[in-house]
Amino acid sequence: MSKSLKSRVFWTNLSAWNNPWCVYVGTPLLAALGATIGFVWGSHLVSGEVKEALVMGACIVVTMLSGFTILAAIDSRSSTES
Repeated sequence: MSKSLKSRVFWTNLSAWNNPWCVYVGTPLLAALGATIGFVWGSHLVSGEVKEALVMGACIVVTMLSGFTILAAIDSRSSTES
């Protein structure tokens, strides 16, 4: 991952993004998608409230990291093309 992608994904540096609305719109959508996936999978993978909450949290983290990586890659490609 290049340094510009790392600054977009791992730090809250809005000036690194070409379009900061990716962060404002992407954050709640990716969190909701991760929570939905965790809610559906949690009851099928484990039993118990704490374990289901951990599965949901893990799904949110994985969904947000992968989603922001994809958004950052798209955002960096749009800056090099223009």
